[in-house]
Amino acid sequence: MKNLFICIALFLLINSCKKTKTTTYSIKGQILNCNNGVLNPTFTNEAVDLFQQKNGSNNNSAVLANTITDAQGNFTFNYETNNSYDKLIIRSSSGFGFFKIMEEIPIENIDNLKVILPAYNLVVGLNVIKPYTSNDTLVYGKPNSSADFKLAGPFVSGRLFKATNILLRGTVKYGLNEDFIPYKVNNLFGVFDRKTFNIENSKLCGDTVFVNVDVK
Repeated sequence: MKNLFICIALFLLINSCKKTKTTTYSIKGQILNCNNGVLNPTFTNEAVDLFQQKNGSNNNSAVLANTITDAQGNFTFNYETNNSYDKLIIRSSSGFGFFKIMEEIPIENIDNLKVILPAYNLVVGLNVIKPYTSNDTLVYGKPNSSADFKLAGPFVSGRLFKATNILLRGTVKYGLNEDFIPYKVNNLFGVFDRKTFNIENSKLCGDTVFVNVDVK
């Protein structure tokens, strides 16, 4: 019986060690700014850190590594973690807190991470399912603008607008990035619908994204 208790204790100890095993990883990359389709180094000679925000809150969250970028915006993070579930954030100090540069970075070794502060081009078209009448108005917003734009009915399928050098709404993500176009037909109590679309990291500088807004 004594041997049985010893075996159980050893089993629990081994499993506990497995759960808390810490693994070392490395992330190497460069922070770049897009200006009219041209990539330039940014956040040069500045302090940045690698932050793991656990369980969607600040509880038990931690800075895993910090470094200073070189004159070309290059950085290297060597870090350890026993938590492979909650993804990582690259941050820079903003004076009154922290500025997120990129989020949703997986727990793995990454050799050439291009962190692009984006400026993409956008062509938005109308896909008219219901044309409405001359008494109706399409109200929509353009990226990089706080104004609402209006188009009188009846509506015809075709290009709605083209915009260049657009800044992404929100923080750049490691995988797909998401942006949106707000629009509505008539007032509709001031409530806008959203045409949400994804942008790959490879299209975050100077490339054109084509999106259709459905008028139903």
